[in-house]
Amino acid sequence: MSEDANKEELMLRDLESRGVDGLIYVSGYRNQVNRVKELNIPVICVNQLEKMDETMPVIESDHEYGGYLAAKALLERGTERIIMLRDERDILPINQREQGFKAGLKEQHLRPLHISRIPFNVDAAQKK
Repeated sequence: MSEDANKEELMLRDLESRGVDGLIYVSGYRNQVNRVKELNIPVICVNQLEKMDETMPVIESDHEYGGYLAAKALLERGTERIIMLRDERDILPINQREQGFKAGLKEQHLRPLHISRIPFNVDAAQKK
């Protein structure tokens, strides 16, 4: 189990000891599903890339529409020279946000000046 998964397990134990009677679950650790089910409380999963469990409801964000709304908000403020900074990883939600962002700009016959893919490095960020 990774260090983050261990931390999550400790948090779940803490929630259980506090008598929490409902949980909004925003984790990516599939192997924690059974542990969460053991809490025997209502659980709603948010933005799970893979279906967690047939019995757990999942709420998904519309990432493409979110990117579109971001572009529209910038354009409504009069901006025209727009760049996009995004995570370098090829991950569906990030790609969908980029597509929505481009669609919002295209609607106004604009293109982003630049789309910069930023390295994702948790270890480096934690050291700073």
